[in-house]
Amino acid sequence: KDALNGSSVLSMDTLAKNGTGSTGKKTEAGHEKAVLTSQKKLEALQKDLQRVIDEGTGVLAEHIQTRVTSDGLVIELVDTDGSPLFESGSAQPSPVMTQLLDIVADVVSEVANDVAIVGHTDSQPFGVGRDYTNWELSTDRANMARRTLVDFGLAIDQLSEVSGKAAT
Repeated sequence: KDALNGSSVLSMDTLAKNGTGSTGKKTEAGHEKAVLTSQKKLEALQKDLQRVIDEGTGVLAEHIQTRVTSDGLVIELVDTDGSPLFESGSAQPSPVMTQLLDIVADVVSEVANDVAIVGHTDSQPFGVGRDYTNWELSTDRANMARRTLVDFGLAIDQLSEVSGKAAT
């Protein structure tokens, strides 16, 4: 994702292929939730997320991009000019990022699809001789998102992957 250089991105995939088909899976509370596998169902989830974002402030809508792929619904949370989701070189989320994760958790927790979280960073190096790089930072940001999503109600068993991609 070379086009992402200069900004931080957190990508979440609500995976359509998790081995349970469309029968669903049990949650911790014992309720069965559907695994969304069809294009139309994933698009409906995408619209639900967009509706919730649109009901909030306009600032939030600028930070979210969604698309339906063959793997599921991809939700990207991105920096905008003057409104970063993280401080440079930090995994500490901004208030906007926290709000976005709260909304995403609310919407995605309504389905049983697995969730993969991928962190990206800008391409700014940390400096000569530093052991901490953008690889560690992007992974730390993805892990922060995982913890926050779970705190906001996403079932821990929905999480299938957490990874960092640095600026790529």
